[in-house]
Amino acid sequence: MTETTRQKILDIAAELFAKNGYDSTSIRDISSEANVNLASINYHFKNKQNLYLNVLDNNMDTMRFSLEEIAKDSTNFREYCHLIFEHFRKNSNLFLNCFRLFINNNLPLEKDNLPGFCNAKDFNPPAFQSMLELLKNELPPTIPTKGIEWAARHIFNSIAHTNLLLSSTIVQLMEDEVDYLAPDEKKRSLDLLIDSVINYLKENPDKFE
Repeated sequence: MTETTRQKILDIAAELFAKNGYDSTSIRDISSEANVNLASINYHFKNKQNLYLNVLDNNMDTMRFSLEEIAKDSTNFREYCHLIFEHFRKNSNLFLNCFRLFINNNLPLEKDNLPGFCNAKDFNPPAFQSMLELLKNELPPTIPTKGIEWAARHIFNSIAHTNLLLSSTIVQLMEDEVDYLAPDEKKRSLDLLIDSVINYLKENPDKFE
């Protein structure tokens, strides 16, 4: 029951923080929406800042787990990229909330008080390791690791940024009227990006030595 209560608080807090921002969301708001008392929130998280940091970690863990599960069903790098794209599209609200939570805060943080996933030695996209493994299997062994890492980050960032744009209501209303927003064209655009990045790696391995 305790773990269920903790997760319920995290889920509600994530929604409210993403919707209203850190400053405009109070512990009392979260308590009321989650139907738990203030003492329960204090017991699990001590204070608002710690709750926010836990929300960030929880959302990142959720995204990382879902993308790792998708990787298990992917036979190649290209397929995995398209599955990531579709996953973000189908879960656009969760994706958008994660992005809002990450950038929309005014926490007075110090470097020793960052979310758990903010590790300088491994600060990469949630699908990073799976993308690396698939890419390494498909590229010549002469390609430097730094080049493969660059490719994975670059392609993931493009997928994320495109989905961020597509989460806008304005863009959604225009999808049927703008050629490059058509489903087939978005798929083609991602394929062209993947081809371009991989070809560049193969032709310029010295750029990453």
